[in-house]
Amino acid sequence: MGAAVADRACELAQQEEGFATRAMSGNRDRIPTGAVRSCGGACFMHTFLGFLILVTGGVSGLYAWNPRWFGVDAESAAQRPWRRLGAAICTVVAVMFFLGAILLDEGTKPSAYVGFWSVLLGLVFWVLMLALKDMRFTIKQYHEERARLREGLRGRDRGRENEDDADGSG
Repeated sequence: MGAAVADRACELAQQEEGFATRAMSGNRDRIPTGAVRSCGGACFMHTFLGFLILVTGGVSGLYAWNPRWFGVDAESAAQRPWRRLGAAICTVVAVMFFLGAILLDEGTKPSAYVGFWSVLLGLVFWVLMLALKDMRFTIKQYHEERARLREGLRGRDRGRENEDDADGSG
């Protein structure tokens, strides 16, 4: 699937480079220049970014399927159910990204194109909100742990003071 996206990206880049805009006249028609060049670095970037999105979607899908494969115990997974939802959404976004890149053309159906990418960006926004929720939850856990440790240190210091008072050296 990644190779198909890369081939489509190279094809589109070559088409764009093969046309020029007639700037001298008021006519903005695109006319072929006759020269089709290699897409070079653009194809590499499209392939690389497509690969990253595909890997992210795959890993997210595996996490959504079974979090224990990633070292997450059942108690932790039960405390954060939104993580599996976020992973599932990431998988859907990765699949939608490839389908949109391959199947949709903004020139033929612009409303479908805009609608599709709007839904995709809405899902990405939802994942970001879930990530913020997870961050707030983690910060809250760290604060509770820090307060518990501080209380333990205070109790230990109080115990030392009581020992010093009992010895009469205090």
